[in-house]
Amino acid sequence: MITPLIAHVQSDRLIWKVERHRKYSIKSAYRLSLEELIDSSHLHRLGSWSGIWKLKVPPKVHNLIWRMCRGCLPTRVRLQNKGVHCPTQCVSCASGHEDLAHLLFDCPFATQVWHMTDLWSHITVYSSTTSVVEAIFWLVDTLCGEQKQLFVVVLWSLWKHRNLKVWEDVTEGCVTVVEQAGVMVTEWKLANIPGG
Repeated sequence: MITPLIAHVQSDRLIWKVERHRKYSIKSAYRLSLEELIDSSHLHRLGSWSGIWKLKVPPKVHNLIWRMCRGCLPTRVRLQNKGVHCPTQCVSCASGHEDLAHLLFDCPFATQVWHMTDLWSHITVYSSTTSVVEAIFWLVDTLCGEQKQLFVVVLWSLWKHRNLKVWEDVTEGCVTVVEQAGVMVTEWKLANIPGG
C-alpha cells in the first residue's frame, strides 16, 4: 500500500526556484553557480553593460566594445605591460604611446575621423581625467540611436585600421575608415529589416 506524503497533491512536478517561470535553463544554472558557488566579485566592472549589448550593430562590434571596456584589447602599451617586447608608438602617427585612449581619441588620425563623422563635439567630453571606458559608457548612454550606432562602428573601424597597419602594412585614409563604418551601419540595417 502506498501512502501519499501530501493528500492534496495530484501529481509531482519539478520546480526550478531560480527562475520566475520556474523552468530550468543552463543559463540560470550557470548564473546561479557564478553567484552562489564562486566568488566572482573581482570580475564585476561598473558600467552600463546592457547598453552595449542592446546596440543595433553586428555581434563583432558588441564583442570589440566589450573587450575595450574590459581592458583586454592588445594595444602596444598593454602588450608591453604584459611582457611582450614590441614598440609602443602609435602605428598611425608614430608618436605617443599606443594605449586605448591614444588609439581611439587622442591620435591625430582618430581626431580627423571623429571630425568627419560629426561626432567630435560629443567625443570632446573625453579628457585625460576621464577613463576611456567611462567615456565609452557615457557616449553609449547619451547619444541618440543612429549616433550611438555610428560611434561604436567607428571604434570598430579604427581598431580594424590599426590592425591592418600592424599586421599587413596597409594604410587606410580617414575617409576609408569613415566609409567602412557607414557601410557597416547601412548593411546591418538592411539585413535586419523586419520581413526582409
